Amino acid sequence: MIGNVGQGALNVSNGALVRCRQIAVGMAAGSRGEINIDGIFRSVNARVIADGPRIEDGAICIGRVPLCGATSGFVRGDVVIGSDGILEGRTIGIGSGGRLRGSGLVITTGGVVVIDGGSVAPGVVQLDGQQRAAAASHQVGTLTIQGNLTVSETGVITLHVLGATANLQDRLVVSGAAALHGQIALNFGNGYAPKRGDRLALIQAQTITGAPQEVLISGLAPGFDYDVDVTSGVLTLVALNDGTPTTQETTQPLYLPLIQRSGW
Repeated sequence: MIGNVGQGALNVSNGALVRCRQIAVGMAAGSRGEINIDGIFRSVNARVIADGPRIEDGAICIGRVPLCGATSGFVRGDVVIGSDGILEGRTIGIGSGGRLRGSGLVITTGGVVVIDGGSVAPGVVQLDGQQRAAAASHQVGTLTIQGNLTVSETGVITLHVLGATANLQDRLVVSGAAALHGQIALNFGNGYAPKRGDRLALIQAQTITGAPQEVLISGLAPGFDYDVDVTSGVLTLVALNDGTPTTQETTQPLYLPLIQRSGW
């Protein structure tokens, strides 16, 4: 357990491997847990793995997830996966106060399940206000799930869009089936606003079922109209009119694309 009754953090980097039977990131009421996984361009990825011979082995719980025994109170759990990081488990649950973030790889045979306000958020994460994303990419990245994804009616997917091209947009890629029943929080920034006819491919999966209950948009003035299209396993936001940005274009220096720990 990372952050069982207090606050705890586990940093896994430089090709390191952590393996155990179950992992809980945050557990008791008031606890905070955090795992940061990043290989930092080593030939061997940094990996965190949950597995074992028992039927209950292989569970990874982020935030308040009953599967691992956290059933009440406020729990904060954060797992951040850098571009050279891997998180692997049989079943990965993300519950209230839980966030799975980053631009690495998630491997699961039983699927990723997002419930009760838990969130999945692709992108590069910051540490102490410093920016290390590549130029003009600011917190934008692709998170890949090798397996299935289920987002319940109370789950959230958070994505950032900073420009019209794919390298300026967060992307969630799922190798298996994606069942999307929750909320998509779409944050526009860097002074960008879609023009009528723009198509933003945000989520890719082998198959997509369901539809987002709600799309929350920030960074654009009221009046932006859009449609959500799902075709051939790709969820795309289609602009029906020109949006008006409420953010300013920022100058982006060049930094190394490393995982970074953010404040709570």
